[in-house]
Amino acid sequence: MTALAPVTAPSRTSVLCFLVGSMLLMSCALHYAAASSVPEMEDQFVYGLTVWDGLTYTSGLSPQPIDEIHIIADSDNILAPYDTRAYFWPITGEYVADWSSKQILVEGVLEVILDGRVVETIALETYTLRYPEGFNSLNVEVLTGDRALAAHEEYRQAVSDFNEAADLYRQALAEYNSTIAEMFRQMREEGKTFSKEEIPTPPTEPEPPSYYVQSVRKAFVVNLPGGQYTIRVRQDDRIVPGSTKKLYVFDPRRSGLSFVVRPEDSYTVALRSDSEEHTLYLAKDIPLYIQLFDVEEYSSYHYTRLMNSANPTAGLGMQNEYVWVISSPQRPDLRIRVYRGNRIVSEIDEKPYQVVQTQSSALGYTIVEWDPTATEMMGPKPTFSAFRLHVPPGEYRLQAVFSSGEPISGGGRALRGVRKIGHFWWTALVPLFLGLGVYTVRRYSIGTLQSAATRLPEDS
Repeated sequence: MTALAPVTAPSRTSVLCFLVGSMLLMSCALHYAAASSVPEMEDQFVYGLTVWDGLTYTSGLSPQPIDEIHIIADSDNILAPYDTRAYFWPITGEYVADWSSKQILVEGVLEVILDGRVVETIALETYTLRYPEGFNSLNVEVLTGDRALAAHEEYRQAVSDFNEAADLYRQALAEYNSTIAEMFRQMREEGKTFSKEEIPTPPTEPEPPSYYVQSVRKAFVVNLPGGQYTIRVRQDDRIVPGSTKKLYVFDPRRSGLSFVVRPEDSYTVALRSDSEEHTLYLAKDIPLYIQLFDVEEYSSYHYTRLMNSANPTAGLGMQNEYVWVISSPQRPDLRIRVYRGNRIVSEIDEKPYQVVQTQSSALGYTIVEWDPTATEMMGPKPTFSAFRLHVPPGEYRLQAVFSSGEPISGGGRALRGVRKIGHFWWTALVPLFLGLGVYTVRRYSIGTLQSAATRLPEDS
């Protein structure tokens, strides 16, 4: 038996060198991998996009390598020409602009070309976006020229006035708290009492501006009828390199009314029905909360390109598909008429509702009609507004109508209740038992034949 020899000094040196070399190689590999993840940036012409998506405005980017832009017809769309640094980010598969390192507005005019001739020339224009109901609202309007400057100045003044009022409020609140603390001290230490008239009124907190206006900028405001155009930026007698692109301006194929259905037992999971061809199914005897929205149907390819303008592969394979897009806030001017056969069962009005969480540690909630005067209501606003529909299982037809009773186009839906299996659940097991019976008979037959084949003749 061979014994293991101790590691001598030369061999220990070799092992140490091998380990150090391995660590150096690993360090170099990690450094190379880190270096290779840094994107390669290049100076290029891009269009910064603020485009109408059917409901509100969406920001995007049209880099130089992608030669097409898609916008919705007959709507204001913002195309801002910039000289910036851009790169391709493989993790998300799209181009990204490094606005912080370089963002230079390219002066010039935008030429719109149709069938080989310039049909419109658009100059750079001062613009802003105004959100009348606050920054997070869907309601947005584009203001240009003097209207944009005036709106931004008005908003800037409103913010300044609010900040001044907030400073005064903080001072008044500090004085109020100091006065109340002193009154409590006198009551505690001196036994002094105060009448109701002597107790000061707390200061009123100022309200911030209820609307929002973006900073004023310059860009091309493009509003065109449907069609395929070519655009380019001209500076005097030259075309800005990289500015020539195809511009697809597309219209909706049709419009309709969307039913957004929220079952009471899972109101956060909304189900959408965008066409009268759809059927709503009621599986349980539970209330449904229905919301109504205007929708428009667009080409999936064009709409996907609009929403993902910096992704070179967006929309591929969708040329023959269509998508329904919500095109308005929730409709408040409609009612839902419920038919069973040709008979009107009921008419439902939209109401506000509040989702009240259970008071215990267990998960759960109840949905109640919102009452601003009730003490148990949490928050100044209802959770949502909807039409509450609670009917026994059966076949119905829902029809959205105006307050005058006139049906709205695309506002009809079929509602069917799914019957329970009840006491006949066992019928689903019949195929299983039949299969087991056939299998048993065949196995028995095969066993009998094998036994007969192996039996020896009597004269052997």
